Amino acid sequence: MVMNHYLLRNGRWTVSELDDVVRLIASRLGKWFLDSWDHAWTLHVWGFHEGKLGVGAIRDRLPDIERIVLETKKIVETGKT
Repeated sequence: MVMNHYLLRNGRWTVSELDDVVRLIASRLGKWFLDSWDHAWTLHVWGFHEGKLGVGAIRDRLPDIERIVLETKKIVETGKT
């Protein structure tokens, strides 16, 4: 599996490797995954690390991030993509 290859080779993910895997998942699940991941990344960088996002910007991104979590849970539980 490509994801394990990245992790086992380096012990951690680079940004470009993570992006490669996100795009691979999006190619299987749909463009919504890439868009939602971009929202999560923005929240992580600009909301957490930089502390520049307000409550409204965070609230607007939560439904897309929640979809990633719920769809992933469904896939793990059923084994279907």
